[in-house]
Amino acid sequence: MLWQLKCVSPGVVNWEVRHLMNRKIERLMQTLRDAIHDALGESAGVAAAMAELERAGHCPSLLVDVSLPAEKEAASIEPVRRDGPLFLTESDDDFLRNIGIGKLA
Repeated sequence: MLWQLKCVSPGVVNWEVRHLMNRKIERLMQTLRDAIHDALGESAGVAAAMAELERAGHCPSLLVDVSLPAEKEAASIEPVRRDGPLFLTESDDDFLRNIGIGKLA
């Protein structure tokens, strides 16, 4: 199917591919949630701890959050060229000094 998408306009390709990938990721995330739910539900240790809390008069609830971090822009490996001076902030200087690449003044 992806080879067919290459024959369409680039905007459509990007949207279609992203949409297909998002659906795949959503299915994988749901599979992970289900697996965690099953594992916790079958765990004798979890059941015993929950029962002990209930006997102590508490109403325990268990929440497991399954999420993916926000996507970050891929790092560029292209060399950066500048015409003119490079200005560094104080935090830039501190960082460089901490990793051993700075003036020790």
